[in-house]
Parts: sequence; structure tokens; C-alpha cells
Amino acid sequence: MSKIKLKQKNASKIFKSVIIAIFFIQGGNLLAQTPGLIFKPATGAGRAILDPNNDGYVSSTTAGFTTNDQTQSEIPFVAIPVPASEPTGDLGPGPDCSFTDFVDSGSEDPALFYYDGTNVIFRFRLGNAQPNSKGYSVLIDTDQKFGFSGPNADPNATSSNPGFEVEISLQTNFGVYVYNVDGICPGSASTSLVGDNYYQKSIALTTNCGDADYFYDFYIPFTALSSLGYSTSTALRMMIITVMNPNPAICNNAQSDLGGIDDASCGGTLAGCGDDIIDNFPPTPITGINTPGL
Repeated sequence: MSKIKLKQKNASKIFKSVIIAIFFIQGGNLLAQTPGLIFKPATGAGRAILDPNNDGYVSSTTAGFTTNDQTQSEIPFVAIPVPASEPTGDLGPGPDCSFTDFVDSGSEDPALFYYDGTNVIFRFRLGNAQPNSKGYSVLIDTDQKFGFSGPNADPNATSSNPGFEVEISLQTNFGVYVYNVDGICPGSASTSLVGDNYYQKSIALTTNCGDADYFYDFYIPFTALSSLGYSTSTALRMMIITVMNPNPAICNNAQSDLGGIDDASCGGTLAGCGDDIIDNFPPTPITGINTPGL
């Protein structure tokens, strides 16, 4: 075989190897990588907020997570209060144990949050990661009124929105958006944080379903809420949800998984499950969310 043909053959092998490697990475098969590794970092100023020591890991050191991905986290996240451990495979549309399926570590932590004095940072724990475009939302009740009956019923409640006033929506490949949804479906975003500056993806320590779980971290400056009239003393209650398209969750027929509850136990809808989830969340101002065990 000529040297030219041999070089071409070797180059072809190298090219195929690169394509295979990319395929596995894009498919979310990063199990062999170190838990804690950021494989899709935020860009611009967002990197310093989501990875404060700029070392490429969400763990406190580059050794990664070894025993617990909460206590060994670089950012001291606190679990968002939920009614129960998050089961796998309880979602509506979407593949089980995958990119819209909430999972937890056994400590009721499908989502976590942290307030750094300027920004509100969220972390979602998911069964897989993909490069596609989906929605990941935090729904917020601000007036302590929710649902359709009882002394604390929300007069603005509808079948699509049982009492939320604000929606924060990570729309992967697009950005993070904040919506006023008080008695209405989301219209134009009140705050649009466009681009990759505001979210990152990393590898969790947990391995639900026999393979790696992943963290999707995203943030908003608190000014995005103060612009809607809320202060750091406003008592908040929150609920998390994923969506099969890159849009807000409220009034969206592609809602996938409600976090912190077995969706089948309450109909898998905001109206059906919302009371159980929201009633479990103590009304808490943003300055109080860093306290474990709210």
C-alpha cells in the first residue's frame, strides 16, 4: 500500500473516531467523565456566577463529586421544598429517565436554589442531557392565594394557571425568560436574558436508571423580579416543571414532568397537582431561601 493511501486510511480512521466521540457526547453518554464536570459552560459574565472559581466544575474542587453532590457543591445550593421523593418515569410526554424527567438523590432534591445577594440561581437534576431545545420552568406564587376553593383560593385561578404570578423559564439554546402570568397565559417576557450566558450543564453524582444524571443550572438577577413589583421581603412559594418545547410551561400542552411528586397521583397537571406542591412550600422571602429545611 502506498504511503499516500496509508495516510488517507489513517486519516479516515481518526475522522470516524472523532465522529463517534461526538455522537456519544451529544447523546448524553458522559458516564465515564468526572461527576461535577461542566460540559456546557455558560458564556460571558454568566460563567463567573454559575462557576465562581472558574475551574470548569460545579463541585468544590476539580476532584469532582465523590460522596454527595449537595455538600460538595461549589455553590451551597439548598433543595427546593417538595412533597416527596421524585420518582423516575412519572412524566407525561417525553422519554423516561431522560432530559425532561426530574430525578433526585433520595433526599427530595429534584431542584435546588441559591440567592447570592444579587442573583437567584436554580439547579434542576435530570435523568439525561441532550443538546436539543426544551423548557425548564420555576412557577412562583407571590400572594399566598392558590387554587379554586377554600379561604386561600386565588380569584385569578384558571384551569391553565391555578394561581401563579411569575414564571421563570430556561429555554435551552435560547436563554432564560421571566413572565408575568398573574391570571393569564404568558405573553411577551418581562425580562429576556438571551443566549448562553445564563445557563450551564454538568454531570451529577447520582445515577438513576443505571446511568449518569445531569444538572441544568440557570439564573436570573433579582432585578427581573423587582421590575414586576416584588421585593426581597415578598414571600414566595415555588413549583418546578419541564416542557417538551422551548416555551413557558403555563398554557402549554407539552408539559412533561412536575418536580417533587408522583405525577400519576394527582393527574399530572398544574391544576391537579399544584395544591399538593404549593401547600408543601413555606412562604419564604428570597433572602430566606438559603436556609436548609424550609
